Amino acid sequence: MSKRAVIDLGTNTFHLLIVAIEQSDFKVLYKERKYVYLGESGVHKISAQAYARGIAALTYFKEILSGFDDIESIDAFGTSALRNASNNDEFVKDVFAQTGITIQIISGDQEAQYIANGVGLLYTKPKHHLVMDIGGGSVEFILGKNDVIWKKSFKIGISVLHDLFHNQEPIGDAILSELYTYLSEELTELKTQLEPISSIDLIGAAGTFEVLARQLKTTEPKLYTITTDEIIALFEATRVMNFEERLAYKLIPDTRAKYIVVGLAIIVHVLGLASFDEVLVSPYALKEGVIAKYLA
Repeated sequence: MSKRAVIDLGTNTFHLLIVAIEQSDFKVLYKERKYVYLGESGVHKISAQAYARGIAALTYFKEILSGFDDIESIDAFGTSALRNASNNDEFVKDVFAQTGITIQIISGDQEAQYIANGVGLLYTKPKHHLVMDIGGGSVEFILGKNDVIWKKSFKIGISVLHDLFHNQEPIGDAILSELYTYLSEELTELKTQLEPISSIDLIGAAGTFEVLARQLKTTEPKLYTITTDEIIALFEATRVMNFEERLAYKLIPDTRAKYIVVGLAIIVHVLGLASFDEVLVSPYALKEGVIAKYLA
């Protein structure tokens, strides 16, 4: 048995996962997330406040890690916000100096591959499927059938879209129309990839999809089925709410209230690009995809 740790440094959230691996399976020993909002002032530079929150979160994670004996590896990966921030080198150096944690900034292509590997631990059907991972700075799409056919990272994450479009409360029909037009232009390549495929599943990984499936969750790692009607119903309910109303809405965690409308809008747009047989939510994504490389 070996112990491994993975840290996923996302645009909004930092995740820590510690597992015990035995042959081809793993057991979660510890799992936590910290809402850092690294990209709160945009993804081009980490603000002083976000920088401090990031250091504090990783210092805390290091304390947690110190409580576990014999951890063989700590894989820490920076994604969209760190890829694009002008002060990413400074942040990486400060983190190492203060915690000893080495951060590897990965490309969107690498991120998509790890996500595909994580989802692949649960989804084993020999049919076409589209994996969609909505992050703060980017959204990764992976088209597969037994293996990865095509993958790409698009800079249309919820923080990016919120800053571009959600500048009034509620968001309003005219702005939503502009958002859909923008998504149509940005996702032309995705639409082209989907057009020839007649039978396909959509698999959402983490983020906004977690809100849709949160009431179905168990401690068992499995894929959760959701319906397009459920997605559209939540979108229609939240798009007419202001921020305070979304905070008070029982179906939305407080940490998701700011970005939920644009997150759901991305999903609704993608649902219109193909006739999906099923919509599934995967509790596994990047972190579990990293762990997959250690499985026998």
